[in-house]
Amino acid sequence: MWTVFREFFRFCAREKKWWLLPLVILLLLLAVVLIFATSSGIVWSLYPF
Repeated sequence: MWTVFREFFRFCAREKKWWLLPLVILLLLLAVVLIFATSSGIVWSLYPF
């Protein structure tokens, strides 16, 4: 798992694609929020009326 992150970081450094890092971090955080929100009691805060 960590090798994927290390390889991605090396790719960004080699190709000077630093703008990809915030995008990937944001997508990972969104995935974590959605995974934890569906398994807990805070689902109501994601879908307000």
